[in-house]
Amino acid sequence: MDAELSDDQRAIREAFARFSSERIAPRAAEWDAAHVFPRDVFRELADMGLFAMRYPEAVGGSGMGLVELCLALEEVARGSMSVAGCAAMQSLMGTKFLHMLGNDDVIDRLFRPALRGERVGSICMTEPDAGSDLSSIATHATRVEGGYRLRGQKTWVTSAPVADFFTVFARAGPEGRLTIFLVERDFPGLILGREIEKLGVWALPTAELSFDDCFVPDSHRLSREEGDGEGHLRRTL
Repeated sequence: MDAELSDDQRAIREAFARFSSERIAPRAAEWDAAHVFPRDVFRELADMGLFAMRYPEAVGGSGMGLVELCLALEEVARGSMSVAGCAAMQSLMGTKFLHMLGNDDVIDRLFRPALRGERVGSICMTEPDAGSDLSSIATHATRVEGGYRLRGQKTWVTSAPVADFFTVFARAGPEGRLTIFLVERDFPGLILGREIEKLGVWALPTAELSFDDCFVPDSHRLSREEGDGEGHLRRTL
């Protein structure tokens, strides 16, 4: 594999290898034992450009590819799977749909700060009675004046206790098809539930979320039209 890497790719791997050895590995057990989200290291990884790698320069990214991201994450994971999990969510699913579908306000106020590590993003797909079976998702969105009301529950939400915004998949429209919504932390009706105990990776907080008539304005329906969410999600997965 080394022979196939470019000089820039090798430099990226070496930079994150040093960081992992010096800043992550020595404290990994401490973070996990204390169930503490390593926010300082999270911000340092942002400063190194990790979260921006896969996005174009026009929106604050660095225009790199999946290989560069994988090389960096592999080294981070060598130091701590908890930190790697936080970083992977932020770099991929937590910000992907904002970049794909967000309006100018979403890009400037949430997406760009997330690439800088100033905001934390997550995705809400899995449900207690559905697992990751997209066809069984039951969370639904009812059309009201100026937006939607979300009702339902999500589980295994990575980074939920520390996240500032959530990409939520819910059923909407007369046919009840999957639609993508952006829910911010302070939206009334968004309820953070219990944290989920795991066998390990304890510094990566994971929790349940529920939506109790949570109002989501039209500006925060990421889907271009009701029901296009499953296609976007399957292509991304």
